[in-house]
Amino acid sequence: MLGVGRGQHDRPRQYPPLNKPGAVLLWIESGTGRLELGSQTVVLQSGLRCWLYNLRQPRRFTPAPGQPLVVQSIRFSGPDLDAWLDTLGVARKAEFTLTAKWASHIVATQDRLVCLAKARPPHWEWKAHLAFTCLFEPFVIVRNLLNPDQSQLPAAIVRALNAIETDPFRDWRARELARIAGVSYSAFRAQFREHMRAAVHQHLQRSKMELAQRLLSDQRLQIKQIAERLHFSRAAYFSRFFRQLTGMSPTEFREHLGVQS
Repeated sequence: MLGVGRGQHDRPRQYPPLNKPGAVLLWIESGTGRLELGSQTVVLQSGLRCWLYNLRQPRRFTPAPGQPLVVQSIRFSGPDLDAWLDTLGVARKAEFTLTAKWASHIVATQDRLVCLAKARPPHWEWKAHLAFTCLFEPFVIVRNLLNPDQSQLPAAIVRALNAIETDPFRDWRARELARIAGVSYSAFRAQFREHMRAAVHQHLQRSKMELAQRLLSDQRLQIKQIAERLHFSRAAYFSRFFRQLTGMSPTEFREHLGVQS
């Protein structure tokens, strides 16, 4: 959790890009204005709308003349965040229109995060991480990303996904999957991005990260053993990979889980 709470813009304000993974979920309490996200511009106003965007891009808030723009926001980082944001397509469309139920869910999550940050109970950071994970649910539903129907996917993509699922510990490469899919490398990459909402490399990185997190929850395994299973030649390379995608080391992740290294 990078920050949570209320903010106000009385005049135009520019923010530089962040040089590490980070995102903002934003909704409007009162006022209107404009938000420029790189080449994307959105109109900000209250209602059942919110905006999710990557902090790696510059932002500029411009409130409407004569009235402050009051915002509520949750700023966060987390495992494989950049890949998730890319899958959600926020670089193309940061705005989400939610039902009243999901809007209430977001407000309730914000309240829970504030309480966790203030009280800091045992393992509070891990509890905050779980809250952030649940926070993604309405967004993946709105973008229709849950449980993709393989019957609607091209046969080439299904063959590749089945290969990954059959041998998850294999160090898969996009060209190898293209051969299994039975199409050219360029066609495979294009079809994969179109239907899976992510590049092949991003999908493989996310799959490896999810596998790493499951393995780290098993205290019988040493980090060096996990690195070897995931085809890292050194534990240091695995730690660098894990930190780049999660913002924490494998040891820190285990501490949040209460697992002995």
